[in-house]
Amino acid sequence: MSAASDKGRARLISRLGGAALVAIVLAVVSQWNFAADADDRDIGALVLPGFEARAGDAGLVMVTTREESYHIARDPEGWVLTEKGRYPVEAEPLGQLAEALSAMRFGRSMTQDPKKHDRLGLGDPLEGGTGALLEVSDGSGTVLAKLIVGFKNGSAFVRRPGEDQAWEVTDAELPPFQRAAQWLDLDVVSLDATEISLVEIEPTAGRAFALVPRIDAPGEFQLAPPDDTARLTTSFAPNPPANILTRLAPIDVKPLSQLSTDTPVGVHRTHTYDGLVYEAALYENGGTFWVALGVYAEDDNPDLLARIESLEERIAGWAFGVSRLEWDALTTPFEAIALVD
Repeated sequence: MSAASDKGRARLISRLGGAALVAIVLAVVSQWNFAADADDRDIGALVLPGFEARAGDAGLVMVTTREESYHIARDPEGWVLTEKGRYPVEAEPLGQLAEALSAMRFGRSMTQDPKKHDRLGLGDPLEGGTGALLEVSDGSGTVLAKLIVGFKNGSAFVRRPGEDQAWEVTDAELPPFQRAAQWLDLDVVSLDATEISLVEIEPTAGRAFALVPRIDAPGEFQLAPPDDTARLTTSFAPNPPANILTRLAPIDVKPLSQLSTDTPVGVHRTHTYDGLVYEAALYENGGTFWVALGVYAEDDNPDLLARIESLEERIAGWAFGVSRLEWDALTTPFEAIALVD
């Protein structure tokens, strides 16, 4: 075979090899570009383009996490949380949710790898994942929105159930979903320390005692007679149990009838200068701590009736869950305040 033939064959092989390589590269790049183009078309688009027009039809919000599942339903009087005895839900986070779902847009395209969903808070909660499955319907079966929602480092992420594509979203400030109690209006007592004239404590153990304001230090307290001559464990020891209702921040709520006992283990009463008495009956329930609140007037003062009725509308018939720290303040024993011989 001639040298010219060898050179021609080499050139042919080189061309064929080069063409195959180019074909492979073009195929890979083509597939990659199509995926990028699909993402590019979505960036900036509304996640739920039809939601704003139907937001007023919403009658049920369902949230499922790996810890709990709860339903927020619209009653004739307003929105309530079904699993919390139909306790009223705050209007602000519901409005925030409606606004966010109406305005939410696709931002950055994130992962399509299901193994990475949990890193963005988007793991399927039905399979133990970190995400929150959010469903909004009109209450009669028509679904208005259905997304898995997650949060990380101050950003919100979504993906559609059954799809792997995850997105960062923009133009939306979504409320938290992980705990049902975060939706509730549990700011049930509005009281300032300077309004308090007397605090009576019947703790879970030990004898009853009372606290009164210090004349020389507004907002601070001391033991009331006949214990006013007792030496204090610390000068500020009376303050936490006396001030507890001014900073009470319940973490849960349930109908009082759902407690496993109807016998309180202690009582904490806060009297005010204008004649109101806030009474907190204290209950232990399966290792958790609950307060049933009531309010009444020291005297039959008709001027206080309207205030009492307004307060009772928020607290009557409910047990409010409190933290261990608040429980310890409500049930402070005499020995924690005074040195006992």
